[in-house]
Formats: sequence, structure tokens, C-alpha cells
Amino acid sequence: MYSFYHTPQEIVVCWIALSNAIPGASTIEYVRGSHKWVLSGTVPEFHAPSKSYHWEMEQAAKQAGIDQPEVLQLAIKPGSCAFHHGHMWHGSGKT
Repeated sequence: MYSFYHTPQEIVVCWIALSNAIPGASTIEYVRGSHKWVLSGTVPEFHAPSKSYHWEMEQAAKQAGIDQPEVLQLAIKPGSCAFHHGHMWHGSGKT
């Protein structure tokens, strides 16, 4: 997901873990280098039953010449936080 709809667009987002956040259990995830990609003009539909929530990100990666985007899932403790630029692709899996 991109946060391109804010004005000004140069924002920093803080994600706070309310419980143990572990890979494979809906933790925050990022795609390495995605802050350098051309921004999508649409907000992805994360609840589309026919597509993976990664579908839009994968399309943006292809446009950037990246066939295998590297998705990183964080492991952090309750009360910990992660900061990211609003143009960084971020999301989380199903709970």
C-alpha cells in the first residue's frame, strides 16, 4: 500500500505492535526498495477475493523491472514500533 493521498506527500508512518508481531502471523511487511518505484495511481483493494493482496505490489514491481520483489516481515515485541516513508510498500497478511 502506498500513502500517496496525503498532502504533503512526504510523510513518515509509525506502525506500533500491540502484541507479538511475528512473520507469518499478520505482522507488518515491507518490500525492499519499493520507495524508489513509480507510485501507483490507485489504492490497492486488499479484500478482493480473486486476487492476492500482493497483486498490485507485484504489478508495480514488474513496472520497476523487478521480477522477484523481496517481501520482509518484521518480528517485533509488543510496544515496539517501525517507521517507514509513506512511499514504501507496506501491508500485512491475513490474520
